[in-house]
Amino acid sequence: MLAAYIEQLGSPDTTRYGELPQPAAQAGEVLVDVSVASVNHVDTFVRSGAWRTPVTFPFVIGRDLAGTVATAAPGTGFKVGERVWCNSMGHAGRQGAAAERVAVPADRLYRLPDGVDPEDAVALAHPAATAYLAPHPHGRLQAGETVGALLAAGKLLPPATVSMPLSAAADAHGRLERGEVRGKILLRVEAEVAPKRT
Repeated sequence: MLAAYIEQLGSPDTTRYGELPQPAAQAGEVLVDVSVASVNHVDTFVRSGAWRTPVTFPFVIGRDLAGTVATAAPGTGFKVGERVWCNSMGHAGRQGAAAERVAVPADRLYRLPDGVDPEDAVALAHPAATAYLAPHPHGRLQAGETVGALLAAGKLLPPATVSMPLSAAADAHGRLERGEVRGKILLRVEAEVAPKRT
């Protein structure tokens, strides 16, 4: 199978594209034929070694995917042919998403509702899940509490500015999970951009 992979941690030029053996599903995993995979900033952290996580070489890179169930072991809750997505591959010892076929833990795999474009799902999955998971299950945010968000440029957004994108992302994530989405989801998060220095 074709995959994007690394054989050592390092710069972008360590990334290879070529044939690797197909994965074998272990207990609790589902084999997915990948139709779409994304590239995001976390992939660069893992590839470079900046984010320490167990990797086994050759290591397939990538976190996010959408595809179709190729095989599913009994007890996983999935059926062959179902459209699915995942946004947590390529770290914690799991091989990544940038391959023709990936073994995904069933508890990290979600059904892709009818009408949702796989490319849209993959583009939305990581940022929307982060926007939802950080304040809610991990941060245990409760109604009436205030959140501030520090952007990469170091600008702290006022709480009123950030409450809408977080609630919109949480709503979109929940709607996607419940299969209520019948079209494309678009989240627009606006932020002030620092002027360029000349």
